[in-house]
Amino acid sequence: MKVENVIEEMEKLAPESLKEEWDNVGLLIGDKKSEVKKILLCLDVTDEVVDESIELKANLIISHHPVIFSGMKTINFDDATGKKIIKIIKNDINVFCMHTNLDSCKGGTNDVLFDYLKLSNKEILINNGDDTGLGRIGENETPMSLEKYLKFVKDKLNIKYISYAKDNDGIGKQIKKVAVCTGACDNYFIKVAKEKNCDVIVTGDLKYHTGQLAKELGIVIIDASHYETENIVLDDLKSYIENNIEVKVEISNVNGQSIEIC
Repeated sequence: MKVENVIEEMEKLAPESLKEEWDNVGLLIGDKKSEVKKILLCLDVTDEVVDESIELKANLIISHHPVIFSGMKTINFDDATGKKIIKIIKNDINVFCMHTNLDSCKGGTNDVLFDYLKLSNKEILINNGDDTGLGRIGENETPMSLEKYLKFVKDKLNIKYISYAKDNDGIGKQIKKVAVCTGACDNYFIKVAKEKNCDVIVTGDLKYHTGQLAKELGIVIIDASHYETENIVLDDLKSYIENNIEVKVEISNVNGQSIEIC
């Protein structure tokens, strides 16, 4: 099984054509003709993940976030990213990334979050056509107060703390129609969710001014953390690979959150 064969199968799930214009996805480091020994799945290609890949003899890392995002003019040991790239190349590791294309596709990050929150009547928040696009909209089986819904989200995602920006209805607001947007969402997503009569949007990054806008519009934002809203996709990716590709695959054990809350 060569790297290019794995890429072909992964792009059946998340075609590169679904990525946003500003994004950087695909085989970012490596040789598409090399033989795949083992795949390691992760959210971020950190130094610890690279070391884990070396230890496991996994020569293909598949990550959600791109290991190279913005333009680089030099690659050397004086730069943290450059040092990591050199280590990856020296150890014959290939790195394939699926970012916004995995967010938009069927079965990607937003669909997984939708299912985790037990929503029904699925719609696309920002539709690209063919039932793909960023974000999802659904409904709770029965309405619940914002206070109960906050606990519900924490329990379903198995997290201790979440941030939220409530509207003028306060903690008793009834939550029925829900938008989800894994990772970060900007003001445009908030406006579209409000236009589609959503009571709340569950996302992974809540900025101060975005929270202010949401309050003015009358929609609640729940920040369930960037990591927690996206890392949940790795189990599904592992199952997809095991069902479609004859190669060993593991989920990283060291790709944990770098931010701690006390």
